[in-house]
Amino acid sequence: SLYGFNLSLRKLKAPPGLDQNRVPFSQRKLQFSTRFLPITGPFHSEYLASAPELAMQDIQANGWTLDATDIRIPAFSGDDGRLLSEEKDLSRKLVDSLCVLPVDWPKATAMEGITHMVDFGPGGISGIGGLTNRNKEGTGVRVILGGALESSNPDLSTKASLFDTRASSVVFSQNWQRDYAPRLVRTECDGKLQIDTPMSRLLGKPPVMVAGMTPSTISEVFVSAVMRAGYHIELSGGGHFSEPMLRDKVDKILKLVDPGLGVSINSIYINPFLWNIQYPAMQSMRREGIPMEGLCIGAGVPSFEVTNEIIASIRAVGFRHIGLKPSSVATIRLVIKIAQANPDFPILLQWTGGRAGGHHSYEDFHHPILDTYGAIRAQKNIVLVAGSGFGGVDDTLPFLT
Repeated sequence: SLYGFNLSLRKLKAPPGLDQNRVPFSQRKLQFSTRFLPITGPFHSEYLASAPELAMQDIQANGWTLDATDIRIPAFSGDDGRLLSEEKDLSRKLVDSLCVLPVDWPKATAMEGITHMVDFGPGGISGIGGLTNRNKEGTGVRVILGGALESSNPDLSTKASLFDTRASSVVFSQNWQRDYAPRLVRTECDGKLQIDTPMSRLLGKPPVMVAGMTPSTISEVFVSAVMRAGYHIELSGGGHFSEPMLRDKVDKILKLVDPGLGVSINSIYINPFLWNIQYPAMQSMRREGIPMEGLCIGAGVPSFEVTNEIIASIRAVGFRHIGLKPSSVATIRLVIKIAQANPDFPILLQWTGGRAGGHHSYEDFHHPILDTYGAIRAQKNIVLVAGSGFGGVDDTLPFLT
C-alpha cells in the first residue's frame, strides 16, 4: 500500500530540475521529496495498537515496572512535552510512546528560557539535532551535536563546544523576535516617540516607503511631498531620457524639501539606454556634492559580478544603500550571496511577490520568503522590505508587527 501511495505522489510532484519560475504559483506542480523509512516495525502508529497490552504483561511478570517518582532529572514526553514525573503509570506511558503515540517534536521541545540543546544521538548533522535545529531556527536556541566532532552546518555546534570552558566561546543563535520585532523609542533630540526597526535605523525615517514606479514617482511635486512628510521614496528613473533631465528633476526636488534630505533613485539595469544615462549621472552628481543617497535596481537583480561592481562604484562616491528586487527563491538567494560579499553595505531586499499583478514576480508572496527567511536574517546588512498590493492599515500592520 505504501508503494502504491508513493507512485501516486510521484504523479503530483514536479520532476527534478523542472524550472517553474515563469509559471504562476497557483499553476505549479508541487515540490517535495519522499523516501521509505529504514525501520523494522510501524512504530508510533495504530498498526501496533495490540502491542502495548502484550508488552505490559511481560513487564509486570518480570518486575520491570517503573515509578515516576524515581525520576531525578526532568524528562519530557515525546507526544505532548509533559513531564514524565507526573505520569501515574510511567511504564504504560513509555510503552504507548514507543508503539502507538505520535512524536510531536516541536511540542516536546517547546521549553521556555533555554539557550542551548544538546543532541547525544548518533545521527550527527542528519540526526535529531539537525531536525531540532530547523524547528528552533530563529528562537534563540542553539543546538549542539554532542556526538559529532565536525559539522558542515555553521548553525550547529559540535562536541568541542561542550569542553571549551571559555565564556567567549559560547555561541548563541539568533532570536528573530528579539532582534527584529519593532520597538518604540524616544529620540533624544526632540523626545518624540518613534518606531525602531532595522529599516528606520538605516533611513532615519518610519518603516514605510513609497517604491519607485513610472509614472507615479516621476513628479517632483509628489516625490517632494512624500519626503516632506518624513517618508522614504524612490524617484523613478523612467521618463528621464538624458542627464540634463535627471539633473533638473533632482534640483527641483531639493528646492522643495528641507536641507539635509537626500534623493534615492530607482533605475532599471535591463534597460541599457536609460541605465547608461542615469548610472553615470547619479555618480557624477554625488561627486559634486548633490545628496544622492540610494540606488534601487528595478525589474530584476543583475548578476553577482555586475551587482558587486555597482556596489563598489556607488559606495566609493558616497551612496548609503542599494535596493534589490528579487523575483524568485533563486534571486533571493542571489541577493543573500551579494550581501555576504558586501557585509558592510546596507541592502534593502524589496520583495513584492506576484499578487499585486505579477509585474515583478510569478511567485506566491509568502512561500519564497518563508523558504529563505533564515538565510536572509543571517545577513545583518539586509533590510527586508515587503510590498504586494498593500493599501491600508489593516493589511500593512501585521507585516510591521
